[in-house]
Amino acid sequence: MPPPSPHASAGPVATGLATNPPELYHTSMGYVLSKVIGALLAPGMVLAIVFAAGVAMLWSRRRQRQGRALLTILVLVVGAMLVSPLQPWLTETLENRFPGNPPLPAHVDGIIVLGGAIEPLVSEARQRIALNDAAERLTATVMLAKTHPEALVLYTGGSADPLRQDAAEAPLAEALLRALGVPADRLLVEGKSRNTFENALLSQDLVKPQAGQVWVLVTSARHMPRSVGIFHRLNWPVIPYPVDYQSGGDFAWTNVDLPLRRGRLLAQALHEWVGLAYYALNGWTDRLFPGPDDREQVEKTISRTK
Repeated sequence: MPPPSPHASAGPVATGLATNPPELYHTSMGYVLSKVIGALLAPGMVLAIVFAAGVAMLWSRRRQRQGRALLTILVLVVGAMLVSPLQPWLTETLENRFPGNPPLPAHVDGIIVLGGAIEPLVSEARQRIALNDAAERLTATVMLAKTHPEALVLYTGGSADPLRQDAAEAPLAEALLRALGVPADRLLVEGKSRNTFENALLSQDLVKPQAGQVWVLVTSARHMPRSVGIFHRLNWPVIPYPVDYQSGGDFAWTNVDLPLRRGRLLAQALHEWVGLAYYALNGWTDRLFPGPDDREQVEKTISRTK
């Protein structure tokens, strides 16, 4: 499926909320720094650095004992993380922050879906749209769009790769959503955002939502606390519609891939917890773990439309 031109589809837009404070804008330097810090703190990178240090010590006559001790500790720590309740607790705490399948009002003004479900570089190499394990963000959006034909559909997602800013998700998502039945006059795309903060900020600049409108936010359940915190920080109330759950069922211990799966889910959960702390420190969210007033906020938003 060839991608369309990267410009946003024409369609009706709303007007309204106040201009965003200038201090909220994410500078290029801050963006690059966040990527560097994120890469260094990634669990895989930390393990690789510790493993390399241990091996280097083994080749040193003076550090062999420390090298053996470091590698032994590394194996024990990794083994404990993969069989302990740590990963399920971290994941479920994130995914349970907001209720699943929230009740929606009869009228919905817009559906916002955050990028992250498409692999632009793989799509470019294979000349077809390649989805990852967050594909439910798109399938749920299509279902919601069909249930609420009055709603606009806004896809927001550029490139998260600082070395390939041209590899944006939005044009690919636009082609896929149109192929799945979302009309062009209801579809808006935002293709310049580089992270979740800019997803919300640039989406607000694009549609200029009015107070009292109902906007539904679709993203992975583990990603929802950070996302909702940003939208609320921008005074844009949204109804969280979490998808892409990875917890809630017992893993079969006979599955030989269980340690790898747990390792991947642990990396995803740790990424979100680090992101929550980073966004709170930057003032992009009002609290470390957004969500305590989510139900009250949703009920108020719904009640205003009845």
